[in-house]
Amino acid sequence: MKLLSLSRLFSMVAVTMSVLLAIKLCVLTDYFLGGTESPVVQRVLASPAYASGASVTTAAPTPAAPSAVPGEPATTPTPPADPEQLALLQSLSARQKQLDVLESTLLEKQRVVDASETALAQKMAVYEKIVGDYRARDQARQDMSTADLDRLVRIYENMSPRDAATIFDVLDMHVMVRVLDRMNPRKASAIMGGMTPERVNLATQLLAGMHDTGVRLTPVFVR
Repeated sequence: MKLLSLSRLFSMVAVTMSVLLAIKLCVLTDYFLGGTESPVVQRVLASPAYASGASVTTAAPTPAAPSAVPGEPATTPTPPADPEQLALLQSLSARQKQLDVLESTLLEKQRVVDASETALAQKMAVYEKIVGDYRARDQARQDMSTADLDRLVRIYENMSPRDAATIFDVLDMHVMVRVLDRMNPRKASAIMGGMTPERVNLATQLLAGMHDTGVRLTPVFVR
């Protein structure tokens, strides 16, 4: 009995599978020939078995997108650097370094120039002071010489012409000429009348040269 039941069961399963295979073949044939509008395909699509299988198929989970860490921006891949741009940046960096060195050199030279100008200004101030002092002393010496010369003129004018002539014969020629030039002409001629002819000749030439050139030398007196 068991063998008979198993053989019947196998027979029924084989028949059922054959029927299902035939139905699938019919459905596939109608699908390829008529698409989803075929009546057989419409009945299969409307069957509960197909609906449950479709729902399971459509409900398959999709891979979840990786969640970003809160507070951190999403990182984007960095594109590879362009060799030309990289070479340009390196050239600009090297040029900037050269300009920095040049600027430092110019600043150092400017400091040297400023120090030299300061030293030169100090030396010019010292020089101007020396020149001013020299001019002041020279003017004082000229004033003193003029005063001394006027004093000598008064002394020789008050002397007798003979005594003055004796002194003028041995007096320094430049001093004698200056004194004679500032003396009263009448008294000067009286003194020259008592001098030697050689001294009178020299005195006359020097006095004529003084008036022709307009030069008035300042005599130096030895006290």
